[in-house]
Amino acid sequence: MRCLIVGSGLAAIAMAEHLRTHDVAVDLISVKKKGASIVAAGILNPTVLKRYTAAWKSSLFIDYALPFYRTLEDVLQQKLFEPLPIHRVFNTPAEANDWMVAADHPSLAPFLEAKIQASTTSPFFAPNGYGRLLGVGRLNIQMLINGYTRFLGNQYTEAYFDHSKLNLSTAQPKYNGVSYDHLFFCEGYQLKNNPWFGDLPLTGTKGEMLLIRSEQLPKNAIWKGPIFIAPVDAQHFWVGASFNWTQKNDQPTQKDQIWLEKKLNQMVRVPYQIVGHMAGVRPTVIDRRPLLGTHPKHHQLHVFNGLGTRGGLMAPLLAKWLYQFVFEEKSLPQEVSISRFAQLPSS
Repeated sequence: MRCLIVGSGLAAIAMAEHLRTHDVAVDLISVKKKGASIVAAGILNPTVLKRYTAAWKSSLFIDYALPFYRTLEDVLQQKLFEPLPIHRVFNTPAEANDWMVAADHPSLAPFLEAKIQASTTSPFFAPNGYGRLLGVGRLNIQMLINGYTRFLGNQYTEAYFDHSKLNLSTAQPKYNGVSYDHLFFCEGYQLKNNPWFGDLPLTGTKGEMLLIRSEQLPKNAIWKGPIFIAPVDAQHFWVGASFNWTQKNDQPTQKDQIWLEKKLNQMVRVPYQIVGHMAGVRPTVIDRRPLLGTHPKHHQLHVFNGLGTRGGLMAPLLAKWLYQFVFEEKSLPQEVSISRFAQLPSS
């Protein structure tokens, strides 16, 4: 059996690895420099820190994701995930009190440390202290994408997928002269251009982020205030991200850079240099749930999309669900199945 995956982001890699470990031959095709995954922070966070609530099915996702990435580290012989606490800065004493109350909730107790930390000599502004979120960390997505595509060797093609060249008139779909049993479209926001799944309600949300250099910021935690600040290496930090619901391109703007700098300056009180400014369109969905399923007419075509801002957290388990749906005839959870929306065109 042979499958083609369109994409090379988190969804594509998670799907490819589930297929590969079930002895299915896999080809990937994409342009790595495109897509939201390549510029994402990779923060694996099972909570909603704005409201102190657990994200949807958070325990299921993180309990599956962490062993999955540890296994991938063994496969690729690279360190991909770094356990790091998230320090949530409190704007007011009331926020600190709400944190302590939330820490007693059964779904949050494994992650939220109830004790409030004081911050007097920290390079961060935190006059009301901060709370520590444990059992979380940062996935190095660029290293994962580069390492996995290198691992695939000639099974990975860096090129744009031309939908018009997919031949569906034969018993098996054929692309560039190669026959496949199944195709999985993991194209991120580019799904809007897909002739079979483009009508799905993928809204897309543009985000911009900065890469800064600082010798005085600590590397032992991710900080969350109005934005995230996450260590990338010894002297570089990912800063972001903005949200724009109208623009749908990957071009950085001066407006969002000014906004990000303003938020950054509210958080840090040590020197830094901006060394990079990136943008991408997150594959968000109108109801904030992923898109998994099979085309109603072309049963060899499948979609894996809509991971939004939590791709690193959700992709591994979602890939398992989709694999079981396609190959083991298990039902998808209704929350992620594309059947929850109007029927796709049958052409």
